[in-house]
Amino acid sequence: MLQNNNAQLVANRNIKILLVSVGSPTHYALWNELSCETLAGDLRGFFGNEVEVSIRRINKEEDIPDILEYFKENPQDIIGLSIQPGSLTLLDLFIKGYNSIEFMDDDNPLIVFGNQIPTYFPNEMLKKMPEGVIVRGEGEESLRELVEFVKGNRNLKDIPNLVYKNNDKIIYTELETPNLKNLSFPPGTDTIHEILKHGGNAMVQASRGCPWGACAYCTRKSFRHGKKWEGFSVERVMENIMNLVNLGITEIEFCDDEFIGGRDPKQLQRIEDMADGLENIRKENDVNLTFRIFSRPDIIYKENDAEGNTKMRSLLLRLKGVGLVKVYLGIEAGCKSQMKRFMRGMTLKEIRCALKTLKEFNIDIDAGFIMFDPELTLEEMMKNIIFFRKENLIHYNQWPFRPLVLNEGSFIKEKLDKEGNIKGKDIDFIKYFYEFKDENVAKIAKILDEESRLSRSLFYALKTISKRYFDHCKKDEETILAQRYVEEAGSIYLDLMEKLCINIRTASDERIREIINNTRMHVNKLAYRVAGDIVMGNFKDMDGRLKNELKNYGTKIHLNDM
Repeated sequence: MLQNNNAQLVANRNIKILLVSVGSPTHYALWNELSCETLAGDLRGFFGNEVEVSIRRINKEEDIPDILEYFKENPQDIIGLSIQPGSLTLLDLFIKGYNSIEFMDDDNPLIVFGNQIPTYFPNEMLKKMPEGVIVRGEGEESLRELVEFVKGNRNLKDIPNLVYKNNDKIIYTELETPNLKNLSFPPGTDTIHEILKHGGNAMVQASRGCPWGACAYCTRKSFRHGKKWEGFSVERVMENIMNLVNLGITEIEFCDDEFIGGRDPKQLQRIEDMADGLENIRKENDVNLTFRIFSRPDIIYKENDAEGNTKMRSLLLRLKGVGLVKVYLGIEAGCKSQMKRFMRGMTLKEIRCALKTLKEFNIDIDAGFIMFDPELTLEEMMKNIIFFRKENLIHYNQWPFRPLVLNEGSFIKEKLDKEGNIKGKDIDFIKYFYEFKDENVAKIAKILDEESRLSRSLFYALKTISKRYFDHCKKDEETILAQRYVEEAGSIYLDLMEKLCINIRTASDERIREIINNTRMHVNKLAYRVAGDIVMGNFKDMDGRLKNELKNYGTKIHLNDM
């Protein structure tokens, strides 16, 4: 049974907490470690000098020895592990190293697992470390209570959102979602210095959840234990941004699931208040602070609501005046039947008008789009491609072949499970596998996956470069060049999809191979051009990522000359 045998030892000293972000080795960290920083800021604000909180990252195997050495030299009371998708290989290596450490009697830290994988697969996490404690969902209040547990003031069974083992029995405590009004302390800024080194932008969270909260593929509502949209106080958000600006950050990403929160007067007034706060920060610090937000098309524009649309246009112009340069729009589909299947709750007209509004205001766009899903037909696929081309979405989404990721906690996962169309799972990426009902769609999806896999890492590295800044005025030549490459690559695969969609039913195997080989030729030429731009110094590639990806891809250019 998990007990706190150290209560007397820690009663008269600060509680030491190490928060470790365990990331995917294939993910390039361009942003601050917001999950851990949010928890750190809350703990420091709530407990003051009673706690000492530090943050470390594990993004590659070489990071692990330093982490282990750190807490051997600096014993901790709590080690919190934020387990991100794609990180389980690194987590297993970390646990192996941790288990090799010989702790003094009753000196073992409390190991706490959090984030999406532990939330949805707590039993699997406990198999990896039976003495660990899982926090499901948003963890601020649970982690506060775990500090009290370490001090001897709480029992685990009374702390919400936990999963742990008591002898051989797995215990699940009551699920609760924090009221954001009670989370008034802004995140820490521990990893901002890493961002400033390579020109990244910092993430800020102004709210949690989505006002719609019903999309078939989404997990946010389940992660929040049923709660939809909820905003942090404007004061907390502005204090967070001010802290970032003081460190030198000039661009932020509001990583909210949906930034505005709806179209009712209360939410619109809140955004007006945020605009006032942003304006003050820009003026008082003489900084060109710019930002990106996430939203839904039917919040930007809604049919049969002329008055609301006028107010939204005014709000967008107000936000643009205080630094809004880009909006991520969740479009997801370009045909009515697929939108209905996704339970999107909006119309194609609303999508088109939202895009038109942003273009009219010269606000840049990122577009979410899901091409493949289990029930997709060739006719729907062609409608998606036509929509994609007509709206010129390649400028806003360079992965037009993206399939639906079937996640634990989503409505569509439960639906396919009942239908018997779950064909395995990958805990590392919190996803399940499924089959396509249309055999021709299945063939196209397989071809796209196999062909794009060859160059995916290379173009992901280029996309990472292109995302350094959202504001065009801040982009350097390298960033602009990377954007051109990923758009050209996206166009190649969009052409491949269209040709396959037209030919897959009637064309010979030889014709299909010809289409595929033509695509490979175009991608190869693109890869060679990237290599040439490295040779000419158009890509600085200070960390060697592009060179490494080109080697993996197999270009024949003598990379040692680069």
